[in-house]
Amino acid sequence: MTVHAACVLIFNCTDEEILSVARKGNPNDKGLPGGSVEAGEFSLQAALRELKEEAGIELGPYDVGDEGFIGEGRNGKEVETFISCICKQTPFKPSEEGAVAWVPVEKILTGSFGEYNTELLKMFSRKDAPVPTCSCTRK
Repeated sequence: MTVHAACVLIFNCTDEEILSVARKGNPNDKGLPGGSVEAGEFSLQAALRELKEEAGIELGPYDVGDEGFIGEGRNGKEVETFISCICKQTPFKPSEEGAVAWVPVEKILTGSFGEYNTELLKMFSRKDAPVPTCSCTRK
């Protein structure tokens, strides 16, 4: 299976909110930070690169769960999503892609990626889902 895109589902550890990026040209269409996997990249590398480009947040491979969720995104392309938890106080930068903001979970369940995000949240809500320890609780 070829993964064509990768993204990061980031919860904040103080509220039930998710880091979102508005899609180009539509500030009301909220999605996860992510994008295409470039030639020679692993999907985790692509997800972390896109997070840095879109939100200015730099995470390392140990800051995300070691297992991603692979599902069918728009246009039938495979998308791999990794999960992380960071403190709401972590600064992020405005993006040229769109507005970056903490939003309630419901905000990412509609729009261009609503169906994928709904399946994604079902998968990660399982008791055995690989959710990493929040960055502000690590010593």
